[in-house]
Amino acid sequence: MKRQLFLLLFWSFTVVVSAQDSVQLTNNFEFNNGVYLTINDLQNNQPNYNWQEVKASAHINRDKNVVRFEYLNLVDSLGNLVGNLTNTDFWGICVDGVPYIRVADTMVHEVQFVGLRTRGKICYFEYDSYEMRSVPMTIYDPKTQKPIWVQNIDNKEPIEKEKMMDFSTGIVEDLDIAIFKDWIKNDAQLVNTINDLSEKEANQKLYKMMLIYNDRHPYFVIGN
Repeated sequence: MKRQLFLLLFWSFTVVVSAQDSVQLTNNFEFNNGVYLTINDLQNNQPNYNWQEVKASAHINRDKNVVRFEYLNLVDSLGNLVGNLTNTDFWGICVDGVPYIRVADTMVHEVQFVGLRTRGKICYFEYDSYEMRSVPMTIYDPKTQKPIWVQNIDNKEPIEKEKMMDFSTGIVEDLDIAIFKDWIKNDAQLVNTINDLSEKEANQKLYKMMLIYNDRHPYFVIGN
């Protein structure tokens, strides 16, 4: 009987401590600053290296929420070089409490770290990229100025990519209504709401519905 009572008290104490350590993930939550090697490290709010342990050269665009590294070296307490990390060695970083995740965009031809603008069970971020589009090129007769030949050519056009990330898995996908519905299939009410909308309306309200889902399904991380 005493042993059962002890186990019950121990279990209750563990639950209370866990509840105290867990904090709901929102835009107001500030992660510990530093370098994260994996999504699991970010979920546990435990950077593998803090900024005192690294020496880096980076280009920061605060308007676009993008960081690009020239190099990131590991240093000891005296500032001596002890190693280095390439852009593909770590999953992300955290600056001023905001996570930036690695994005390898083949159209940009460089690795960049993009800040999660919206944080919760489903996170949102965006960044500038390019896509190849077929555009007509017309050749004109220099004398008559009339078109004599038209040919489609591939041209690289600037676009803005919108992405969403499932924080529980780290999976990143385009901000797409079909993928979003698959991610939120545990919320039948919200899925039915989407089904009642036209495709245009659903896409226009997709970001707002993501916020609604995050509010209904809070995600918890380890607090500071």
